[in-house]
Amino acid sequence: MKLLSIGGVFVLLIVGVAFAQDKAGAPIDGSLASLTSEVRLLRLAVEKGTQTQTQTQGLSVYLSAQQSRLVQLSTRVDALRRDVDAAAAQSGVVNDRFAEVQKALAGPLDAVERVAVTNVLATTRNDVARATERENQARNREAQASSELQTELARWSELIGRLEAIIRQ
Repeated sequence: MKLLSIGGVFVLLIVGVAFAQDKAGAPIDGSLASLTSEVRLLRLAVEKGTQTQTQTQGLSVYLSAQQSRLVQLSTRVDALRRDVDAAAAQSGVVNDRFAEVQKALAGPLDAVERVAVTNVLATTRNDVARATERENQARNREAQASSELQTELARWSELIGRLEAIIRQ
């Protein structure tokens, strides 16, 4: 907008000079053509500047929205990583308990103790399967969110590249 108003002032100044020369009786045939050419070039420069400014403003809006999306995804990935860590820790606890029950089953037991330990082993085996499944699901969610984050980072880089290209013009 500033560029447009500066260009307008410049055009008025040139027209004023042309009228002043005309009233003073100065020859303006060659200089009027030159002046007209300069005004046209100035108009093109103003139009180009306005177009570039509009593109830059549009990209700035996109960049702001993309940055917000990146922050959201990054926060989500961090939360999912914590979920994976918690699921892995729980899986480790269950696996340790399973190993202890197996070790107890391998030791000297009477028939009643053997039945009780065998039942605990079956329950613990189910716990291991559930814990492993929860951990795998958490890892899959984290991997998917990380992939989305990489895609959004690529979009961010593309927008930055486009903005830099506009600025270099």
